[in-house]
Amino acid sequence: MEGSRQKSSIIRKFILDNVSSHPADIVKIIAQKFAISRQAAARHIKKLVNQGDIEIEGNTSGRIYRPSQGRIVEFTYIITDRPDKDIAWREDILPVLQSLPGNVLELWKFCFEKIFNYEVHHSGGTTIHVRILQQKTQTTITISDDGAGFFHSIKEKLQLDDDQQAALELSEGRPSTDPHNSTGLNILLPSRMVDYFAIAAGKVIFAHQYGIAWDWAFDTADEEIPGTFISMIIGNNTLRTTGQVFKEFAAAKAGDRVFSKTCIPVRLAQYNSEALFSRSQARKVLARIDRFKIAVLDFLGVDKIGSAFADQIFRVFSAEHPEIQLLHCNTNRQIEAIIKAARNSSAGAT
Repeated sequence: MEGSRQKSSIIRKFILDNVSSHPADIVKIIAQKFAISRQAAARHIKKLVNQGDIEIEGNTSGRIYRPSQGRIVEFTYIITDRPDKDIAWREDILPVLQSLPGNVLELWKFCFEKIFNYEVHHSGGTTIHVRILQQKTQTTITISDDGAGFFHSIKEKLQLDDDQQAALELSEGRPSTDPHNSTGLNILLPSRMVDYFAIAAGKVIFAHQYGIAWDWAFDTADEEIPGTFISMIIGNNTLRTTGQVFKEFAAAKAGDRVFSKTCIPVRLAQYNSEALFSRSQARKVLARIDRFKIAVLDFLGVDKIGSAFADQIFRVFSAEHPEIQLLHCNTNRQIEAIIKAARNSSAGAT
């Protein structure tokens, strides 16, 4: 009986921790995660609904679950006033979050100040809006501006083709548009500190979820997202610390790679659904990944590639950079066969 209660507690905590990121398919996620029936998963959710921890929206066929609405606090800052990140944290944000454990406050302080400072100095907007949502198990902070848009700014300052290429740059670990005054970690490190991190701007969303090793960037619909919208979620009782994250991802000594692994969403190299056939397209995908020890090419959403594209990546680049472990995932049979042929060609050449 005790074991059953403990398992139920674990399942319900998992539901509360994940319902925000899986509002429509949480029943399926729970059933798969804990190898239980959907009916059993639904009973756990119903228990949380009855306790007031989860709310239901919609009818049976289109039902969506979400955490119960918690306390919401909002602040607006005028960018031309050059608001100071330390003052904003100390006078506005900290009083709202002060009941959280010390390690969680440290995480929030680091993330808030890094993102807020970016908004003040690089967004190009006139206002910053901060929204804090406190719930039973987690806190969400969103920071938005009315500027040109995060990916548009990267595109302009790095002279890239479009917002998709800017997202590709970010997924490869180069978010800085001001290399003389930034270490390039102002966005990537906060994305590793929190449980869930997302940037939405223009027509692109870049997201990272803690516990998943790689970053994912993907297109939105045709509708343009104004300015930049950054959302961060941290569990109120997480044991994670800033020191732990720095140890995992920051350089151990000067000259080391700051990040040792990256995932590149290959479909971001596609423009207007064009096929990926050329070596120039491959070189665009591979730009600057020589700073990593492990690179995973994610072919999700890519239906076809050409032999020259695969050869440039899996034979030519691999031969030029034997110190980099080049992996791939989410390939269909056609793409897998072409990649295999390129790899075999490389092996034959040696």
